[in-house]
Amino acid sequence: MRKVMIIDDDVPMLRYLERMIEWESLHLQVVATAFSSVKALELFREKEPDIVITDIGMPQIDGIELAARVREINPAVRLIFVTCHEDFGYARSAMHLQADDYLIKYELTTEKLMGSLRKASKSADESRERIDQLSFREELERHKDQIKKQLWRLLSGKLDEQKVSQLLQKVGMRWELPRFMLAAGTVDYASLLEHYHYEDLDLIHYAFYNIAEETAGDWAPVLIIPQEQAGKFVFILNYKPNLAVNIRKEFETYLEKLREKIKSYLKIEMRGIISGELNGLGAIKTAHEQLMEAQQALYYKQWAISHLSDDAPSIWTVNDQEFKRYKDELLLANEKQDLNALEAVLERMEHYARTVMLKPQLYVYHLSQMLRSLDYEWNIQHDKEHLHALLPHIISSREALLLAKQHVGKLGRMQDRGGAMKEPRLHEINEYISTHLTENVSSVSLANHLYLNPSYFSRYFKKIAGINFTEYVHRYKMDIAKQLFEQGESVEMVAIKLGYSDRTYFSKVFKKYNGISPLDYKSNK
Repeated sequence: MRKVMIIDDDVPMLRYLERMIEWESLHLQVVATAFSSVKALELFREKEPDIVITDIGMPQIDGIELAARVREINPAVRLIFVTCHEDFGYARSAMHLQADDYLIKYELTTEKLMGSLRKASKSADESRERIDQLSFREELERHKDQIKKQLWRLLSGKLDEQKVSQLLQKVGMRWELPRFMLAAGTVDYASLLEHYHYEDLDLIHYAFYNIAEETAGDWAPVLIIPQEQAGKFVFILNYKPNLAVNIRKEFETYLEKLREKIKSYLKIEMRGIISGELNGLGAIKTAHEQLMEAQQALYYKQWAISHLSDDAPSIWTVNDQEFKRYKDELLLANEKQDLNALEAVLERMEHYARTVMLKPQLYVYHLSQMLRSLDYEWNIQHDKEHLHALLPHIISSREALLLAKQHVGKLGRMQDRGGAMKEPRLHEINEYISTHLTENVSSVSLANHLYLNPSYFSRYFKKIAGINFTEYVHRYKMDIAKQLFEQGESVEMVAIKLGYSDRTYFSKVFKKYNGISPLDYKSNK
């Protein structure tokens, strides 16, 4: 039985839709209803509905944006819009989101809604079938990947040539030629995260792998082995020496073609480094270790495809005293709420590390520590551990810098509409009030939510907001009240939606903060 969620800020309409049809006759069950778009997102994550029926004209987050957000959470969810708006722009947005239907409320009938639900259920079935087919293919590839990873453990560890031969047969390959060449490849994580989310990393890893295999098929049987860290690969070429062919140049051409395709299809960059000629399987382990050392030597350089060279290893400095000054500058820029200054400090840090050839692990450590201090100050939770886990796997200081700047950029998306950054916890406070609009939110309940002492919270809040918490909540709700009045809501309904059980008291509060009664405000609009 499929799960349905209904969202409409008009409570009577919400109840009407809920009772309009016999849901079980369509093998459907209403698992959640919401008249607040913010609450709807919370319930969507909790209940995981298959079909969402939503209004468009709602305060805070309109139905189009809400639908886009739930699609980000679950791309397979089916959407039905039920609205008063006949605006073509809304309809076009609904089409862009591949909604199953766009129904006008005053034309709505039981038959029309049931038809839309049948259409949504059919689309869900077809989508599930496609996903099942893809999952089957992915499962086969995943099994193949596991064999390759097992093969790599033998090649990079205790070599057993007989087992290597057996595993090669399982992936449809044979190594009968005397020479090998090795390459290590990795995606550029900063360019990846410009276009995708951390959650997409495994999917991009899979796509990269497929493109690499297809590209190799045009040239030679290269064995491509995915590494444990998503986005990293080893390429092994088995070949017969030929004086007429520069195999190393050919291998480089393959990696360049792969790089072009990855950039064209996935919009991301990659890097690769190639070994010299290797005699026998036993040389692969040492060659890979040398490639990893060579990658580190290139950490502060601009590069894409490179070769293992006989250059002397890099001499790193471990003098990191300068980073205390950078940390102070970063905290000062944060205190001034200046995003440009924050990014400038990160730029200077990278330039200093590159100039003095600071040991890469030390640069990553300090960069991670500074970003963690910002995470703490701004109470950023989303994706932060992914970032810190990823930084040690990045093989370029510029890439690490871009990734750090992307992370700092999240602070910009926490800005007020007026342009000033919000205080570290103010966005979280606003979110809590938004999801509890129908309740009488107290400083004690919010302090408990934030795991703070109520007395400390009251002092802290006055400091960051300039007013006491009760007054802040009233102001916040009165701003929403004005939006609801502009949409034609009655005084009684707005009072209920905002948690005021007494209409007279609500009117008094509204007039206090707006200088005009609710009825006068409505009549002026």
